[in-house]
Amino acid sequence: MGHVFKVRDRVSGKCLALKVVKKGLGDDYAVREQQSFVRNAGNIHAIQLAASFHDTENFYLAMSLQVRGDLQQLIGSVRVLSLDLARFYAAELIIGLYALHTRGIMHRDIKPENLLIDKRGHLLISDFGLAVVFDAPGSIPPYIENGWEPQAPYIVKGSCGTLDFMAPEVLQNKSYGFAVDFWAASITIFTMLLGRVSRAGLKARPY
Repeated sequence: MGHVFKVRDRVSGKCLALKVVKKGLGDDYAVREQQSFVRNAGNIHAIQLAASFHDTENFYLAMSLQVRGDLQQLIGSVRVLSLDLARFYAAELIIGLYALHTRGIMHRDIKPENLLIDKRGHLLISDFGLAVVFDAPGSIPPYIENGWEPQAPYIVKGSCGTLDFMAPEVLQNKSYGFAVDFWAASITIFTMLLGRVSRAGLKARPY
């Protein structure tokens, strides 16, 4: 949601990505994204917020532009990633998701378009407009040992995200936890290796 523009900071001279979200339709989206940015401060696996402001019509979120593009663009240019590169990005994605979850953030829209590649070639998780930011990060582990059952209080319900990357429990409108991000990550890894999206979520049973 929203439009992204390349802008330049007149003070520092640095180029930034400025996301513009229209008020009214995008209120919840902008609030979720800003909350996620605040919680993600210092997280090297997620895009960082440089500034935020608003006027009578829009919310504005300024982010670092030190990126080459996104993972979907890379897949589109080479079709299939090498095994070594796919392993590298898969590892960074899993580490990045763990960093989010330990901060109490459930992304809910992991897909290649939302994974940026910085100038050093590292993966950055972006676009937190559908994220859920929980109130109890750190006090309760994000996962139950030896299982993927949702862990209270990290449980939500509601269908959202991108259809091809939705976990079965999301599609079936059941309660779910952080595992839905790992499901989307697995579909993303499949896409890196085969150059197409798996439709497993439309057929598989909830894990």
